[in-house]
Amino acid sequence: MAIVGHDQNGYYAVRNYVVASALITYADKLYLERYSTSHEMEYSHEIKLKDEELGKMKYEGIYYVGGKLIMFTSHYDKKADRNIAYAEHLSESGEPEGDRIEIDRLFSDKIANKGSFQFVVSEDQSKILVIHQEMYKKDSREKFFYKMFDQNLKLLWEKKMELPFKDKYSSVGGYKIDVGGKVYAQCGVTNEKKEKGKANYTYYIIEYNPTEDKMEKYHVNLKGKFISDITYADDPKHNNIVCAGFYSNKSGAGMAGVFYMRINKDSKEITEKGIKDFGKEFLAQFIGEKKAAKGKEAYAFDMRHFILREDGGAILVAEQFYVQEVCRSSGSTGLTVQRCDLHYYYKDIICASINPDASIAWVTRVPKSQHSVNDGGFYLSYLISLKGNQIFFLFNDNPKNMKLLSTANAKKGKGVPVKVMANPKKSVAMLYTLDMTTGEIDSKPLFNAKTDKATILRPKLYQQINDKDVVIYGERGRNYKFGTMSLN
Repeated sequence: MAIVGHDQNGYYAVRNYVVASALITYADKLYLERYSTSHEMEYSHEIKLKDEELGKMKYEGIYYVGGKLIMFTSHYDKKADRNIAYAEHLSESGEPEGDRIEIDRLFSDKIANKGSFQFVVSEDQSKILVIHQEMYKKDSREKFFYKMFDQNLKLLWEKKMELPFKDKYSSVGGYKIDVGGKVYAQCGVTNEKKEKGKANYTYYIIEYNPTEDKMEKYHVNLKGKFISDITYADDPKHNNIVCAGFYSNKSGAGMAGVFYMRINKDSKEITEKGIKDFGKEFLAQFIGEKKAAKGKEAYAFDMRHFILREDGGAILVAEQFYVQEVCRSSGSTGLTVQRCDLHYYYKDIICASINPDASIAWVTRVPKSQHSVNDGGFYLSYLISLKGNQIFFLFNDNPKNMKLLSTANAKKGKGVPVKVMANPKKSVAMLYTLDMTTGEIDSKPLFNAKTDKATILRPKLYQQINDKDVVIYGERGRNYKFGTMSLN
């Protein structure tokens, strides 16, 4: 299930149904659905993924670009050793509109390694970038192929780009397209020689300007500290690239504090920056007092959201997330059977507020602990939205945590132990409200999955459709429900 776009009268969702036959084989069916703002289904149209000539097509996604629905598929041509990407428009009723056209292709000499395509919609939703990476060759630099299309699938430009880093040691992602059509990406480069006291990674922001056919790189550097993770955003209003992230006092991937910086696009220089050490008391909330006293650092936090505010400040949000594989052996007849399970952990949220002058106003913890097994974290993680000076977090919580914020320490985001939410069927969808002025937290339950047996919140699936309304989604088995969360 995915919400793929909206207009003033409603929104579009893509749903995948898994159907079991009498022979216990399974077939996937894909549907495009249209809902009104009051969540009434206007239509449900099955998407055919079989071409008369090519056969079975791989579904790559449906995107809402310039007010138009565009579906992307791909097909592996065994004879030509090519993986080919296609695009076609869909009408407002979900039917194919016009011809399916080829938009990109990549060489793939092995069916087990077909390569893949990426699709990135611009911030103003007027353009879409198609990306593929050339297959890895030993000691070669990273090579990428870019094609930019408008909402009518007209090719605006294409570019083969070679980055100044070896493929083996670099990773590129986090693509963004600004309103002027420039393409940005963040690049992490692993240092070939790991030396004690030196950083394991070097980070850059890559900018490609198609008008000038020019690539620039911005070095994200924090003197005296080791950057362990970054995120970034374009600030065209002030001609800046803004970056934020975590740093370590060691050379590893730990977290000892948060930083923020502005890089001028013309000079490539850091013009303003802010830094804030977590301190032992804050770190103790995640790793315990003994480890914090020994100088240990936090770990396993993923950057989730980086939001620029109208006042020139920003909000940085990260979530502690990791997966553990647990294997056990059993057998009583001499035959040993091993079973392995994947355990998904979505834990605390760290939220930092940056002032307009680039200083760090505060850093706080939103207490959360979620765990599931072999389901990809189906009902885990959170939803986020901003309105005025408030940040809203919605997620499935253990009902025993409902009294958590009755203490003064909890309202200030200080270390309060929380119970693990490991059974979504008995969870409570809790709304946590964080005041951006003070950093204080409040909470209230929205609905209870145990009493409302029709649905369980899936917080990762949502869409903000205007300044105050967020479409939320929940399901339980074959039952599902959409709703609106209005931000007051």
